[in-house]
Amino acid sequence: MLDLPAIWAEVWQYALPLWVTPRSAGADSRSEAEKIITCWRGLLARRLVTGHIQPHRTNPLLDTLHLQDTAAPWLLAAPPRATAWARAYERTYPGSLAQIGIPTLAYATPENWMSWLATSP
Repeated sequence: MLDLPAIWAEVWQYALPLWVTPRSAGADSRSEAEKIITCWRGLLARRLVTGHIQPHRTNPLLDTLHLQDTAAPWLLAAPPRATAWARAYERTYPGSLAQIGIPTLAYATPENWMSWLATSP
């Protein structure tokens, strides 16, 4: 075919989930779910994630974030996991998070992450 040598390859395609709940992001309690939802609202406000949150009538563990796009899937995780991923990502790709608007101090600790995302952009 086209007189090119054959190349065998295995291709994997990872797609974003269409939706995610606080429980699927690691929340085990109502307070953890509320922290994750606060983070999601901050990510949406800062346009690091696009989509919308559909609240559950009675249980925030079942609120649903309907995703359209995200700068990185790990941003959706609970704060301890998201900040760990952010620090690892920054070590691998220095300066890349600052380029999309995430300051270094924001992911220094889970508390900083929550605080940064809870304030207006």
